[in-house]
Amino acid sequence: MESYVERWKREQAEKRLLEQKEAKQKEVQKDNGRRAEETRSKRKGQKAQKNRRVSEEQS
Repeated sequence: MESYVERWKREQAEKRLLEQKEAKQKEVQKDNGRRAEETRSKRKGQKAQKNRRVSEEQS
């Protein structure tokens, strides 16, 4: 039979693991959001550069 203290320690350990997993997941989501934003900015810049090139060629 598991004692109260043993159960409490086990529950605390499980809680810590869960909190660590959630923190890691949030960090990954932040990272993914930052990467997506960088990609959007890069594509926007490339599109603007292409548009400038096309308008220069048409002139």
